[in-house]
Amino acid sequence: LTSMRSWDLKKDIRLLDFHAHFKGYVDEMRARSPK
Repeated sequence: LTSMRSWDLKKDIRLLDFHAHFKGYVDEMRARSPK
């Protein structure tokens, strides 16, 4: 059970990491696009 929870936690962290990268990507695209 502990290892399963640990895997869950790693998955959550990777998901948060993905969201952070995606947000950064979107922000960059917005900054580059002409206003």
